[in-house]
Amino acid sequence: MFSGAVISIALSIYGILIFGRQGIGGVLGALILNPVYIPIWYALRFWRLFKQSKLSKISYLFTTISQLPFWGYAIYQAKIKYVKLPETNDCFVATASSYGFPFIVGKAINYQHKGNSINVSQQMIHFWAVEKLWREKAPYSHLRFRRFYNIWGRKLADRINSPLLASVSFILLKPVEWLARIILIANSITNIK
Repeated sequence: MFSGAVISIALSIYGILIFGRQGIGGVLGALILNPVYIPIWYALRFWRLFKQSKLSKISYLFTTISQLPFWGYAIYQAKIKYVKLPETNDCFVATASSYGFPFIVGKAINYQHKGNSINVSQQMIHFWAVEKLWREKAPYSHLRFRRFYNIWGRKLADRINSPLLASVSFILLKPVEWLARIILIANSITNIK
């Protein structure tokens, strides 16, 4: 409970500071306010357990201090990965999202796409597969979506300019990824029959 409280409070404060500094409002600004209940819940739950616990305050301090090197390393690795993000406007939301914190995004996979060998997240591979299927099965609706996404996807991706925002967008894309996986599974089942 204590670690959950410390981590969620620290990340919420960091997120609020980043959103405030970057002047991000609207939907993205509201996204950081929505999960604020998590650190509040952890903090309240921890406080109830802390009053019942026989552990000393120094134990909690030691726990927090022991986590700092791991936080630092994760942030360091995310920044190294994020620096590799292209500066051009050719980046889309799912690509920008893959430059989040490694412990959230996961390990990059070497993948052949359009004749190039690139490192991508598993999420990207699912999106590409479902887009290929969509292009084959419903080219007209895919074309309409692509026209819209080619404009707005780039603009939104330009706003994802830190590992924190990339991690948040990666998490927000998870339900879309799950839907993509369901579509791919359903398509493979219907192709077997």
